Amino acid sequence: MIVVRKEKKTSATAVDKLLAKSNPVSVNEYESGSDASHQMYTFEHPETAQTGALTDYRYIGNDPYNYVEFNGETWRIIGVFTVEDGNGNTSPRIKIIKDELLSENREWDSNYVNDWKTSTLNIYLNGDYYTGLSSVAKEMISPAKTYLGGAKYLEWENVGTAEDMYFWERGIDRPKGGTRSLNDIKNVSLIYPSDYTYTYGKGIDNVCYSDGHSCYSGWGGNPSLGWLYKSPYQWWTVSPIAAHYGYVFFILIGGNVFSDDVRQMEGVRPVVYLKPEVKIVSGDGTKDNPYKFKI
Repeated sequence: MIVVRKEKKTSATAVDKLLAKSNPVSVNEYESGSDASHQMYTFEHPETAQTGALTDYRYIGNDPYNYVEFNGETWRIIGVFTVEDGNGNTSPRIKIIKDELLSENREWDSNYVNDWKTSTLNIYLNGDYYTGLSSVAKEMISPAKTYLGGAKYLEWENVGTAEDMYFWERGIDRPKGGTRSLNDIKNVSLIYPSDYTYTYGKGIDNVCYSDGHSCYSGWGGNPSLGWLYKSPYQWWTVSPIAAHYGYVFFILIGGNVFSDDVRQMEGVRPVVYLKPEVKIVSGDGTKDNPYKFKI
Protein backbone atom coordinates (compact mmCIF):
# COMPACT_ATOMS: atom_id res chain seq x y z
CA MET A 1 0.00 0.00 0.00
CA ILE A 2 1.30 3.42 -0.93
CA VAL A 3 1.05 5.99 1.84
CA VAL A 4 0.73 9.55 0.65
CA ARG A 5 1.97 12.06 3.18
CA LYS A 6 0.29 15.40 3.12
CA GLU A 7 2.71 18.29 3.31
CA LYS A 8 2.19 20.56 6.27
CA LYS A 9 0.79 23.87 5.11
CA THR A 10 2.83 26.90 6.08
CA SER A 11 1.35 30.36 5.88
CA ALA A 12 3.41 33.39 5.02
CA THR A 13 4.42 35.67 7.87
CA ALA A 14 3.26 39.27 8.15
CA VAL A 15 6.76 40.36 7.12
CA ASP A 16 6.53 38.24 3.96
CA LYS A 17 3.14 39.65 3.02
CA LEU A 18 4.12 43.26 3.58
CA LEU A 19 7.38 42.88 1.67
CA ALA A 20 5.51 41.29 -1.24
CA LYS A 21 3.51 44.52 -1.57
CA SER A 22 6.47 46.88 -1.15
CA ASN A 23 7.92 49.06 -3.89
CA PRO A 24 11.33 48.06 -5.31
CA VAL A 25 14.35 50.31 -4.79
CA SER A 26 14.02 51.47 -8.41
CA VAL A 27 10.81 53.37 -7.51
CA ASN A 28 12.37 56.73 -6.67
CA GLU A 29 9.41 59.08 -7.00
CA TYR A 30 6.37 59.21 -4.77
CA GLU A 31 3.05 59.63 -6.57
CA SER A 32 0.32 60.71 -4.17
CA GLY A 33 -2.87 58.68 -4.45
CA SER A 34 -1.33 55.88 -6.48
CA ASP A 35 -1.43 52.23 -5.42
CA ALA A 36 2.32 52.45 -4.82
CA SER A 37 1.90 55.36 -2.38
CA HIS A 38 -0.02 53.15 0.05
CA GLN A 39 2.73 50.53 0.41
CA MET A 40 6.30 50.50 1.73
CA TYR A 41 9.21 52.07 -0.15
CA THR A 42 12.71 50.62 -0.21
CA PHE A 43 15.69 52.52 1.25
CA GLU A 44 19.29 51.33 1.07
CA HIS A 45 21.85 52.38 3.67
CA PRO A 46 25.65 52.18 3.75
CA GLU A 47 27.67 50.63 6.55
CA THR A 48 27.79 52.61 9.80
CA ALA A 49 30.00 52.39 12.89
CA GLN A 50 27.56 49.90 14.48
CA THR A 51 25.86 48.21 11.50
CA GLY A 52 26.67 46.77 8.13
CA ALA A 53 25.02 47.95 4.93
CA LEU A 54 21.26 47.43 5.31
CA THR A 55 18.06 47.71 3.32
CA ASP A 56 14.83 48.68 5.03
CA TYR A 57 11.25 49.25 3.96
CA ARG A 58 9.27 52.26 5.16
CA TYR A 59 5.77 53.67 4.86
CA ILE A 60 6.04 57.27 3.70
CA GLY A 61 3.73 60.12 2.66
CA ASN A 62 0.42 60.95 4.33
CA ASP A 63 -1.79 58.05 3.21
CA PRO A 64 -0.02 54.72 3.72
CA TYR A 65 -1.93 51.53 4.42
CA ASN A 66 -0.14 50.92 7.69
CA TYR A 67 -2.89 50.85 10.33
CA VAL A 68 -2.75 48.06 12.89
CA GLU A 69 -5.02 46.96 15.70
CA PHE A 70 -2.64 46.18 18.56
CA ASN A 71 -3.27 45.99 22.30
CA GLY A 72 -6.87 47.03 21.61
CA GLU A 73 -5.60 50.35 20.18
CA THR A 74 -4.66 51.87 16.85
CA TRP A 75 -0.97 51.59 16.04
CA ARG A 76 0.88 52.29 12.78
CA ILE A 77 3.60 50.32 10.99
CA ILE A 78 6.78 52.34 10.52
CA GLY A 79 8.23 49.63 8.30
CA VAL A 80 10.25 46.42 8.17
CA PHE A 81 13.79 46.55 9.52
CA THR A 82 16.56 44.02 10.03
CA VAL A 83 17.25 44.09 13.75
CA GLU A 84 18.95 42.03 16.43
CA ASP A 85 17.12 40.59 19.43
CA GLY A 86 18.54 39.85 22.86
CA ASN A 87 19.70 36.37 21.81
CA GLY A 88 21.91 37.42 18.93
CA ASN A 89 19.33 36.57 16.26
CA THR A 90 19.04 39.01 13.38
CA SER A 91 16.07 39.06 11.01
CA PRO A 92 13.54 41.42 9.37
CA ARG A 93 10.89 42.56 11.82
CA ILE A 94 7.88 44.85 11.74
CA LYS A 95 8.30 48.07 13.70
CA ILE A 96 5.11 49.73 14.96
CA ILE A 97 4.29 52.95 16.84
CA LYS A 98 1.26 53.86 18.93
CA ASP A 99 -0.85 56.24 16.85
CA GLU A 100 -1.95 58.44 19.74
CA LEU A 101 0.33 59.80 22.43
CA LEU A 102 0.18 58.45 25.97
CA SER A 103 -2.24 60.36 28.15
CA GLU A 104 0.51 62.03 30.20
CA ASN A 105 3.60 63.94 29.09
CA ARG A 106 6.75 62.58 30.66
CA GLU A 107 10.37 63.48 31.33
CA TRP A 108 12.93 61.71 29.18
CA ASP A 109 15.20 61.52 32.21
CA SER A 110 14.84 63.13 35.63
CA ASN A 111 18.61 63.12 36.29
CA TYR A 112 19.65 65.30 33.32
CA VAL A 113 21.49 62.44 31.58
CA ASN A 114 20.73 61.65 27.92
CA ASP A 115 21.64 57.96 28.14
CA TRP A 116 18.54 56.06 26.97
CA LYS A 117 19.70 52.82 28.59
CA THR A 118 19.36 54.29 32.09
CA SER A 119 16.72 56.94 31.41
CA THR A 120 13.58 57.45 33.47
CA LEU A 121 11.38 57.08 30.39
CA ASN A 122 13.04 53.83 29.30
CA ILE A 123 12.54 52.37 32.78
CA TYR A 124 8.87 53.35 32.74
CA LEU A 125 8.16 52.05 29.21
CA ASN A 126 9.80 48.68 29.89
CA GLY A 127 8.37 48.48 33.41
CA ASP A 128 4.91 49.72 34.29
CA TYR A 129 3.89 50.46 30.68
CA TYR A 130 4.99 47.09 29.30
CA THR A 131 3.43 45.24 32.24
CA GLY A 132 0.11 46.93 31.48
CA LEU A 133 -0.06 45.69 27.89
CA SER A 134 -2.37 42.79 27.10
CA SER A 135 -0.91 39.28 27.27
CA VAL A 136 -1.61 38.87 23.53
CA ALA A 137 0.32 42.04 22.70
CA LYS A 138 3.27 41.06 24.91
CA GLU A 139 3.43 37.65 23.25
CA MET A 140 3.96 39.33 19.87
CA ILE A 141 6.72 41.73 20.95
CA SER A 142 10.35 40.93 20.27
CA PRO A 143 13.19 42.63 22.18
CA ALA A 144 15.26 44.61 19.70
CA LYS A 145 18.52 46.54 19.63
CA THR A 146 18.17 50.31 19.54
CA TYR A 147 21.22 52.33 18.48
CA LEU A 148 22.06 55.31 20.66
CA GLY A 149 24.72 57.16 18.72
CA GLY A 150 24.32 60.90 19.07
CA ALA A 151 23.00 62.92 16.15
CA LYS A 152 24.78 66.16 15.35
CA TYR A 153 23.82 69.69 14.52
CA LEU A 154 25.60 70.77 11.37
CA GLU A 155 24.69 74.25 12.59
CA TRP A 156 22.20 75.29 15.25
CA GLU A 157 19.54 75.66 12.57
CA ASN A 158 20.32 72.41 10.70
CA VAL A 159 20.00 68.84 11.96
CA GLY A 160 21.11 67.21 8.72
CA THR A 161 19.41 65.10 6.08
CA ALA A 162 17.53 61.88 6.78
CA GLU A 163 20.64 60.00 5.61
CA ASP A 164 22.89 62.03 7.93
CA MET A 165 20.71 61.29 10.94
CA TYR A 166 20.50 57.58 10.12
CA PHE A 167 24.32 57.43 9.98
CA TRP A 168 24.81 59.34 13.24
CA GLU A 169 22.15 57.38 15.14
CA ARG A 170 24.14 54.21 14.45
CA GLY A 171 27.45 55.90 15.16
CA ILE A 172 29.66 56.14 18.24
CA ASP A 173 29.87 59.90 18.86
CA ARG A 174 29.67 60.94 22.50
CA PRO A 175 30.77 63.96 24.52
CA LYS A 176 34.53 63.99 25.12
CA GLY A 177 35.30 61.55 27.92
CA GLY A 178 31.65 60.46 28.07
CA THR A 179 30.47 56.90 28.71
CA ARG A 180 26.95 57.14 27.30
CA SER A 181 25.60 53.80 26.06
CA LEU A 182 25.81 53.18 22.31
CA ASN A 183 22.93 50.69 22.12
CA ASP A 184 20.29 48.98 24.22
CA ILE A 185 18.06 45.93 23.87
CA LYS A 186 14.58 46.24 25.33
CA ASN A 187 10.94 45.50 24.48
CA VAL A 188 9.77 49.11 24.13
CA SER A 189 11.54 52.14 22.72
CA LEU A 190 10.93 55.37 20.75
CA ILE A 191 11.46 56.40 17.15
CA TYR A 192 14.71 57.71 15.73
CA PRO A 193 14.65 61.25 14.29
CA SER A 194 15.45 59.67 10.91
CA ASP A 195 12.26 57.55 11.10
CA TYR A 196 10.35 60.82 11.07
CA THR A 197 12.27 62.56 8.28
CA TYR A 198 12.32 59.49 6.00
CA THR A 199 8.52 59.78 5.74
CA TYR A 200 9.17 62.79 3.49
CA GLY A 201 11.50 60.92 1.11
CA LYS A 202 11.12 60.11 -2.58
CA GLY A 203 10.17 63.73 -3.37
CA ILE A 204 7.30 64.10 -0.87
CA ASP A 205 8.81 67.16 0.82
CA ASN A 206 12.44 67.93 0.11
CA VAL A 207 12.69 70.53 2.88
CA CYS A 208 11.60 68.10 5.60
CA TYR A 209 13.72 65.31 4.14
CA SER A 210 16.86 67.43 3.74
CA ASP A 211 16.68 69.24 7.09
CA GLY A 212 14.23 68.10 9.75
CA HIS A 213 14.73 71.33 11.68
CA SER A 214 13.14 73.25 8.78
CA CYS A 215 10.13 70.91 8.54
CA TYR A 216 7.73 73.69 9.47
CA SER A 217 5.25 75.56 7.31
CA GLY A 218 6.77 78.92 8.23
CA TRP A 219 10.23 77.78 7.07
CA GLY A 220 9.27 76.20 3.76
CA GLY A 221 8.37 72.66 4.81
CA ASN A 222 4.98 70.94 4.88
CA PRO A 223 4.97 68.46 7.79
CA SER A 224 1.36 67.40 7.11
CA LEU A 225 2.64 65.47 4.07
CA GLY A 226 4.17 62.85 6.39
CA TRP A 227 1.99 60.40 8.32
CA LEU A 228 4.09 60.50 11.50
CA TYR A 229 3.35 64.18 12.02
CA LYS A 230 0.91 64.46 14.91
CA SER A 231 -0.68 67.91 15.18
CA PRO A 232 -0.95 69.67 17.62
CA TYR A 233 1.45 67.69 19.81
CA GLN A 234 5.16 67.36 20.38
CA TRP A 235 6.90 64.18 21.45
CA TRP A 236 10.23 62.56 22.24
CA THR A 237 12.62 60.55 20.06
CA VAL A 238 15.26 58.16 21.39
CA SER A 239 18.36 59.99 20.07
CA PRO A 240 20.67 62.27 22.07
CA ILE A 241 22.70 65.18 20.75
CA ALA A 242 26.21 63.87 20.12
CA ALA A 243 28.22 66.47 22.03
CA HIS A 244 25.84 67.20 24.91
CA TYR A 245 25.05 65.36 28.14
CA GLY A 246 21.47 66.46 28.74
CA TYR A 247 19.63 67.13 25.46
CA VAL A 248 17.80 64.80 23.08
CA PHE A 249 15.80 65.28 19.91
CA PHE A 250 12.05 65.63 19.83
CA ILE A 251 9.33 66.57 17.30
CA LEU A 252 8.04 70.08 17.85
CA ILE A 253 4.37 71.06 17.66
CA GLY A 254 5.06 72.63 14.25
CA GLY A 255 6.47 69.39 12.85
CA ASN A 256 10.17 70.22 12.89
CA VAL A 257 12.94 68.25 14.62
CA PHE A 258 14.58 70.09 17.49
CA SER A 259 16.24 69.30 20.83
CA ASP A 260 15.12 69.70 24.41
CA ASP A 261 16.38 69.31 27.97
CA VAL A 262 15.66 65.72 29.07
CA ARG A 263 13.90 67.04 32.20
CA GLN A 264 11.15 68.69 30.15
CA MET A 265 7.70 67.13 29.90
CA GLU A 266 6.95 66.02 26.34
CA GLY A 267 4.62 63.52 24.66
CA VAL A 268 5.42 59.83 24.29
CA ARG A 269 4.57 57.43 21.43
CA PRO A 270 5.87 53.94 22.32
CA VAL A 271 7.54 51.82 19.64
CA VAL A 272 7.88 48.02 19.54
CA TYR A 273 9.16 45.38 17.12
CA LEU A 274 7.10 42.27 16.45
CA LYS A 275 8.42 38.72 16.42
CA PRO A 276 9.36 37.38 12.96
CA GLU A 277 6.70 34.64 13.12
CA VAL A 278 3.77 37.04 13.60
CA LYS A 279 1.11 36.57 10.91
CA ILE A 280 -1.67 38.75 9.49
CA VAL A 281 -5.12 37.47 10.40
CA SER A 282 -7.19 40.06 8.54
CA GLY A 283 -7.32 43.62 7.28
CA ASP A 284 -5.74 45.59 4.47
CA GLY A 285 -3.95 48.27 6.52
CA THR A 286 -6.49 51.04 5.89
CA LYS A 287 -7.87 53.12 8.74
CA ASP A 288 -11.28 51.45 8.43
CA ASN A 289 -9.84 47.93 8.06
CA PRO A 290 -6.55 47.79 9.99
CA TYR A 291 -4.28 44.77 9.99
CA LYS A 292 -4.85 42.29 12.80
CA PHE A 293 -1.99 40.03 13.83
CA LYS A 294 -1.59 36.71 15.58
CA ILE A 295 1.41 34.81 16.88
